[in-house]
Amino acid sequence: MAELDYVFLADHAQVMDGKLSSIGASFTNVTAASTEGLFMLSVAGRVRTTMGAANPELGIRLRGPGGMFEVSNATELFVGPQARPYGDGKVGILFAANLAVPIVVGLYEVFVSLDGEEVRRLAFDITLAE
Repeated sequence: MAELDYVFLADHAQVMDGKLSSIGASFTNVTAASTEGLFMLSVAGRVRTTMGAANPELGIRLRGPGGMFEVSNATELFVGPQARPYGDGKVGILFAANLAVPIVVGLYEVFVSLDGEEVRRLAFDITLAE
């Protein structure tokens, strides 16, 4: 059975060569110059599973302030051909989802699910620069 090891928000994240790299990770507030344009962010982390287990489905749902809009995506995660079990026979599957969302002042919520079950809620505020 797959389980979420960790997840965080970042300005940018990517998975390359079996490693997760991020810039501006783990924020809870964003200060925007204006409400024009889009805000780029990444949702990144690691899921633990075992070799031979069913591929887990990762869901990411972002809800804008006051439920003004919602963006969601689900994808099947795969254990790569070079995965090497560690410790108790687990393997880690790294992920990074990059999103572009409208800039609206208020609280954004990000809900992460595994195999249809919500396992984490992350949140951040967008405020305007003074």
